[in-house]
Amino acid sequence: MSNVIAFIERMGRDAQLRHASQGEVQLALVNTQIDPAVQAAIIANDQEKLEALLGGNTVSCMFFCDDNDERESETDLEQCA
Repeated sequence: MSNVIAFIERMGRDAQLRHASQGEVQLALVNTQIDPAVQAAIIANDQEKLEALLGGNTVSCMFFCDDNDERESETDLEQCA
């Protein structure tokens, strides 16, 4: 699984790979030792399938701004939106 995580991290760091076509992603996966089913999920950009194959699940996180904070600026409000 560390190969999968390393590849996904690489995709996150490399803008060209992150926005690459399916064929380009497939070429980038050629020399990895990632299971073919996992490779297919990555190529298809299928998050649900990838999570199922890796035994993970989706986690969501929300942040709430304090409405009582009088020091709020327009920038602070944009960050909370």
